[in-house]
Amino acid sequence: MYGIEKRIFLNDSFNKLKSVSKVQRAYRSEFKSKSAPSYSVIMNIVNNYKKSGSVHRKSVLSRKRPVRCDDLIKRISELYLGDPKLSLRKIQSLVPASISTIRNIAREDLNLKPYKVPRSFQLLSTDYAKRLKLAGFFDSRRVNLETMFICSDEAFFYLHGGHNIQNDRIWGHFQPEEPVQQPLNDSKVMVWCAFSGNKVYGPYFFENTVNGETYLEMLKNFFWPRHLYYEKKQRYFFQQDGAPPHRCKLVQEWLKDKFGDRFLDSSKWPPRSPDLNPCDFSLWGDLKSKVYNPRPKTLQELKDNIEREIKIFSKTDLKSIFLNLKKRLVLLKQVNGRHFEHLL
Repeated sequence: MYGIEKRIFLNDSFNKLKSVSKVQRAYRSEFKSKSAPSYSVIMNIVNNYKKSGSVHRKSVLSRKRPVRCDDLIKRISELYLGDPKLSLRKIQSLVPASISTIRNIAREDLNLKPYKVPRSFQLLSTDYAKRLKLAGFFDSRRVNLETMFICSDEAFFYLHGGHNIQNDRIWGHFQPEEPVQQPLNDSKVMVWCAFSGNKVYGPYFFENTVNGETYLEMLKNFFWPRHLYYEKKQRYFFQQDGAPPHRCKLVQEWLKDKFGDRFLDSSKWPPRSPDLNPCDFSLWGDLKSKVYNPRPKTLQELKDNIEREIKIFSKTDLKSIFLNLKKRLVLLKQVNGRHFEHLL
């Protein structure tokens, strides 16, 4: 781009003016140009002259293009077999090939694809037997999950619904400088809900801290009066997880008195198992995808949205959730109590 005359001019001008900006102005004036060489171009010419005594361009020894040979393919295959998490850049530092060549070999010769590793909750080795024990309990008692099983849980709903940075995109000519403000401590509400294949009990909004006393008060004054409407109420099984308010002695005793051996207490329900609780794997996710349309401005509007969405749950929706639970229990036994959601 810059011939020998211009390179000499740039080098001599810099040695005389000692300023890149002044050299650029002199260049535009001398060669009647609206643009001038950048800082890096000028300094490269000057530094090259200091090292070699010449303003000619240095001959660049181009890197020999790697041959896509069997040895290279074999080496890259061995690296991926040893550690599938190796990045293209890391492999580039280990083999004589460019990133594009490595990518092409991985895709075309080795038939590899870059998959995202799925993430899930952690299970302890002691959890496997407890999860299998739950499946055995359902089998031994011949529990009709579609009609005679009540699951329950609580969840927080935040007023602004959390923040997804993937949505922080704007089309424009300039980078926006003003950040979008988010509340440091977002307002939230604790929601309790229970449902069977026939009915939804809830929602119930906890206005204060949830502990054993407030949880038991909700069961007595909110849940139980609604459950009494069922003629065959004594045939229902009731489930709750091992949250601290649920493990309260008074709560456990009250539920055992009402449901007897059909209450799945903390000894029957396995810990760290949201994949077996329909509230976790279905209800909360479905609600949180809907209650922010329209987006609430106050906690009361958020509560109204939650109530609206729960009211329109149909019996078809409820039964399909428990059919999903039946499928999960079958898979749970097949994998001996381990993770099974990748098989769904």
